[in-house]
Amino acid sequence: MMFHVKLTSGRRAESAGSYQKMSCRALGTLALVAALAACQSAPAPAPAAGAAAAAPAARASIDWAALQRAVGSYEAQSHFLQAPGLNARLRALLGPRYHTVMHNLQVSGPLLVEDGTYYVSGNRAHMGGIESAAIALQPASDAVRVWLVHEGREQVIEEGRNAFAWPQPVQTMIRNQAQLR
Repeated sequence: MMFHVKLTSGRRAESAGSYQKMSCRALGTLALVAALAACQSAPAPAPAAGAAAAAPAARASIDWAALQRAVGSYEAQSHFLQAPGLNARLRALLGPRYHTVMHNLQVSGPLLVEDGTYYVSGNRAHMGGIESAAIALQPASDAVRVWLVHEGREQVIEEGRNAFAWPQPVQTMIRNQAQLR
C-alpha cells in the first residue's frame, strides 16, 4: 500500500536546531504511519503444512415444521422456497444458478413428501424438457439436492457427499429426460 504524505508547518524554522527537530518529528510520524499501514495490509501467514482447514461457515437452518405445514401447497401460494433458512441454503448451494432454477419451477407441482423427503419439481413455462428443475430436501441428513436441466443439459447440485435418493416421481422425471437425449 502506498501513501503520499505531505507534512507542512504553519511556521518557518528559525534555526537549524528547530528545523532538525521538526524533521525528526515528521520522520517519526511518517515511520509510524508506514508501520501502521504495514500492519493493516500484511497478508495473513499461510497455515502450516498439515494444518486443519478452516471450518466451513454454518449452514442456515431450515424450518422443517413450516415446510411440513406447506406440504400440498404450491410455491405461488405459500412461498415455501422463500422461507429465510431454505432460501439462504438454496442461494448458497446454487450461486448464479439460483435464478435459473427458480425460473425452471414456474410451472410446478405442489410441495410433496415421500419417505421423509420433501420435493417440488417443474419446468419453465412452454419449455419442458429443455428447462426443468427439482428440489429435494431431507430432514434426516439436513441436506438439499437440486436437479437442473438448463438448455437441455442436466446437472445435479447437492450439499455434501452423502446424497440421499431422489423421491420416485423425481426419478421418473430424470429417466424421462434421459429418453429425450
